[in-house]
Amino acid sequence: MLASLSGVLAGGASGAVVEPNAADSSLLVARIEAEDGSRMPPGGTLSAAQIALIRAWIDEGAQDN
Repeated sequence: MLASLSGVLAGGASGAVVEPNAADSSLLVARIEAEDGSRMPPGGTLSAAQIALIRAWIDEGAQDN
């Protein structure tokens, strides 16, 4: 669940949503950059700046602060 950092790190059936310090290995990044029907968020896309911000947060350790 994406409502808390612990939920993001625990993940679900597909594993952890975020791999701290490794945006390229994170499921969240794969989904927001997907070029097929699995792209998140449903019905829309994030801007390049928003994706860069998420990538930076993950690469900096995905801290909850």
